[in-house]
Amino acid sequence: MKSPSRKSCRLSDFDYGKQGAYSLTICTQDMDCLFGRIIEKEMILNDAGRMVENALLNLHSMYPHIQIDTYIIMPNHIHVIVFVNDIALDHRSRGRPPCLPVMNRPPCLPARTDRIPVPVLVQRYKSYTTNQYMRGVNNHNWPCFNRRLWQRNYYDHIIRNPSELNCIRKYISENPKRWKF
Repeated sequence: MKSPSRKSCRLSDFDYGKQGAYSLTICTQDMDCLFGRIIEKEMILNDAGRMVENALLNLHSMYPHIQIDTYIIMPNHIHVIVFVNDIALDHRSRGRPPCLPVMNRPPCLPARTDRIPVPVLVQRYKSYTTNQYMRGVNNHNWPCFNRRLWQRNYYDHIIRNPSELNCIRKYISENPKRWKF
């Protein structure tokens, strides 16, 4: 019997490698709470949560065209705003790149030739963190996961204007306060 083909959630005619801002939500398989817990409306990361956070924050060192804006690691998912930059600026300059219109963020580093689109970035992030998590299971008794650490897909949203960007930032920062709802 032929297996049904999976439909992608990505926009088929959109270039996810071009300059822009993207909101991403990546969930654990079976929504397992593996990265910590919420205590008094604050997210407390465990070792696995700190690993996931460090991997996220280190993406820029591997992919200089990627910048992490606002993010939150939750017990069973992460929310992150990613900027994909298309320009090369002197990293010592004080000016803001045009892709970061409403923020005081450090300027972009010169773009490398191995630029990757957002779906490939997410795939590599999931793969890396899964391997690191398996090491934690083997070496530090982290809880096991069912077949895969992350759900197969993820949610993305192309951020189109500063107002939308600020709304998503607010949603991310307030996420732990809404956890029990």
